[in-house]
Amino acid sequence: MLQPRLEAVENSLHTDFQHHSTFSSFKQAVEGGCFICTKLWDSVEDASIDGWSNEPGSWLDEKSSMLEECSIGFETSTSSEKVLQLAYEWYEARSDSHESCQRLRSSPKFAPSRLIDISSGDDWKLCLYPRDILDPPDYMTLSYRWAKSPSVVLLNSNLEDFRRGAPISRLLKTFREAITVARRLSIKYLWIDSLCIIQDSTEDWARESLQMHQVYANSACTISVTASEGPDEGLFRKAP
Repeated sequence: MLQPRLEAVENSLHTDFQHHSTFSSFKQAVEGGCFICTKLWDSVEDASIDGWSNEPGSWLDEKSSMLEECSIGFETSTSSEKVLQLAYEWYEARSDSHESCQRLRSSPKFAPSRLIDISSGDDWKLCLYPRDILDPPDYMTLSYRWAKSPSVVLLNSNLEDFRRGAPISRLLKTFREAITVARRLSIKYLWIDSLCIIQDSTEDWARESLQMHQVYANSACTISVTASEGPDEGLFRKAP
């Protein structure tokens, strides 16, 4: 007669109990000095759980009490081949899916007065339109924050030197990385204001500034450098 009753008692025992139904009541108990809650709080207070995050970290299943390390399948650098390939695919699809791009393609082509030719290995050179370039080409524009004292700019004194060509390695980091992106998208020409507008000529500035809206509106693509304080900080970023 005793055995069935013992089994009934054993079956009614639980191995886990709900001590607090909400986090707020648990925290209140910690603040009130509960020994069990304080010990638990001290062991986990450095852990954080996000409901949603794009960053690699830890996750907690709703039915689990153990944190497991995990990482999402995102590239850690915007300079990776997968990221550049995705940019190339987006760029190639623009004519088919973007009505504004289709209208631009069908309208008379425009070209800036000067463009940077980046098709030659380790060098770049300044080209004049239409003297050096017969037909308006596809080109990319760069939008960035200027440096207080840029080291390489177009001047009356170096215009002919720029036309003969110069090493890409001497350019600021953002400019070098913009060339990397443009080449990955199979674009041979790049427009950067500090290298395509004569900086010590008020006449050239006045003339070129009047068509700057057309320069950006007719570019095949614009790189907007939003994460850098200046052109020496670069274009690419790594995930923290």
